[in-house]
Parts: sequence; structure tokens; C-alpha cells
Amino acid sequence: MTMRDYAEKISESRLIQKCMQIAERFGKGGFTSEEWANERRVFDKESLKIDHEVFAMGDRKLRVYYSGEEVFGVKEKVNDYAKYPNPELKIDRDRFEILCYKPGDWELMVESIIRKMNEEVQPEELEDVRKRFGIALSNSR
Repeated sequence: MTMRDYAEKISESRLIQKCMQIAERFGKGGFTSEEWANERRVFDKESLKIDHEVFAMGDRKLRVYYSGEEVFGVKEKVNDYAKYPNPELKIDRDRFEILCYKPGDWELMVESIIRKMNEEVQPEELEDVRKRFGIALSNSR
């Protein structure tokens, strides 16, 4: 399969959004430059590493590594277009150039983290529910 063939799979699985969510929620880092307002967050756990950068001009870059090998990479294109032969993927109003994609077990790890992330309720949310509605919720099942 070519990178263009994988573009539909990447879009349907919402892989870009899921990886960005993991990096934003669990990644370490933050602003790297006040002048340009760049931000970088890196999630690194077990054999999965997700590196997400946001640049001042609006571009974003996402790189995913599994067991030290780059398995997925995209760059949001705000001011220019994808370089041939890389395909471009449109998600909502954003355009992403697919730099690298190697299917594998790492995708199952991403899905597992997202599933767990969506099941967990943060302590602040629990406290908000308790205050607003007078009921107590917990993370336990």
C-alpha cells in the first residue's frame, strides 16, 4: 500500500487527533519560547513516544515513535502545501502532510490510552459535579 492508500485509514481512525490528545494531556513540556509562543509536549511511556510541536505561525508537527523507530509523522500545513510525493490529508479545516506511516501494534497502544483517558474522570470534574448537583461520583467501578 502507498501512503495515499493509508490516508483514508488515518482519517477514519482519527489517529492524528488521538495522538495530539495524548500528548496534550499526558505529555511533559510546554512553551519553549515566549516570543514565538512555540509549544512542545512529549509523551514517553514504555515503548511509545509521541512528540507534538505547535509553531507560532500556526503549523503543528506530530511524530510518533515505537521502540525507538519513527512510525508516524504528520505536519499541519497552514502556509504552504505538501511536498510531492507526500499526500495531504484534510481534517476539518486543517491540512496535514503525511510524512511517515508504518502500521503496527503502536496503534493499539494509542487506542488503549484514549479509551482509558475517556473513561477516567478528573478530580476537578468530580468536585464540580458534587458542588453543582449535590451528588458524589467516583472513578471506581
